[in-house]
This record gives sequence, C-alpha cells and structure tokens, in this order.
Amino acid sequence: ARHGEVDGWQEWYDEGSATALVPRPDPGFAFEKWEGALTGSLMPAVVRVSAPLSITARTATIEVRIATTNAANLFQLGVDVQ
Repeated sequence: ARHGEVDGWQEWYDEGSATALVPRPDPGFAFEKWEGALTGSLMPAVVRVSAPLSITARTATIEVRIATTNAANLFQLGVDVQ
C-alpha cells in the first residue's frame, strides 16, 4: 500500500539529467529508506538518470506511547518507528 508521495519524481527524464527525490510520508508514517536503484536514507536523494530505474521509498508506521513517570504528573513520550 502507498503511504505517501515522492517530490521531484516525474515519469520521463532526458539521459544524464539529475533530480532530487524527497519522500513525503502520510500522517502516521515516517520515511525509513530507499530501495532499488537507490539505497540509504538521504533526504533529498539526488539521482542521475542514464537508464530506466526503479526506486522505492520505504515508510514505517510511527507508534507513540505515553506513560506517567512520577506522581508529579510528568509524562514521558516515546516514539518508535516500526
């Protein structure tokens, strides 16, 4: 399922041209990594197009847990990307 968009993407490029790809995850999701012809987690990621490429922006859900940490009603916020 799709959980966002990628800015900087278009369907056709002139050979040798470059583009900067920026993942835009939907609310509740976080960008995790690039897969395919691009790897790693740089944002933006610059790609030079010299052949047909397939690139996937992987996202993960964000889990937010809130727990009371003491009697003074202070709260600790933990954010996990899964």
